Amino acid sequence: MTAPRIFANAIYVHPRYNPFTFDTDIAVIRLQTNFNFPLTPNPATAPGILNDQIAFDTQPCNLAAWNRNNNLQQTIAPPIINRDQCTELAVHQGRITEAMLCAGQLAAGPGVCNHNIGAVLYCNGAITGLLNSGYGCGAANNPGTYIQTRFFNEWIQDQMRRQDIPPANSSPLERFP
Repeated sequence: MTAPRIFANAIYVHPRYNPFTFDTDIAVIRLQTNFNFPLTPNPATAPGILNDQIAFDTQPCNLAAWNRNNNLQQTIAPPIINRDQCTELAVHQGRITEAMLCAGQLAAGPGVCNHNIGAVLYCNGAITGLLNSGYGCGAANNPGTYIQTRFFNEWIQDQMRRQDIPPANSSPLERFP
């Protein structure tokens, strides 16, 4: 499947986003045209169904992302990693907050890359996380980190109902010098 080119009408960035810690790293993008999911998505996913359950350690999940080299959709099946174990890894240095989760392998293998940021993690067919860090592209002891959508379901729904378009260059980053 080739990646479609769809333009954004509006971007709603969470007002508590912190670019230094990546906490609350979530935004809703309103597209100019509808994005049509394939009749048989790979992996089997439910577009728009937000998970409100806690993802458990070792839970099998699926990640769907576009490969920037060939514009093809790719999937991997990263399991959920215990948050305490993940935050102790040298690469994350204690920066995994309660609103985040880790998924992937501790051994080197298929993994996520930074160009996949924003990719959707599906657990039990529902949107569970959004990739916010993919350093190392599958390097050992470097699993992907995700924002848990369950903490932001109400905010996401509020943004979906919005009709305004934020002013150009408006961003919570203006709070940071």
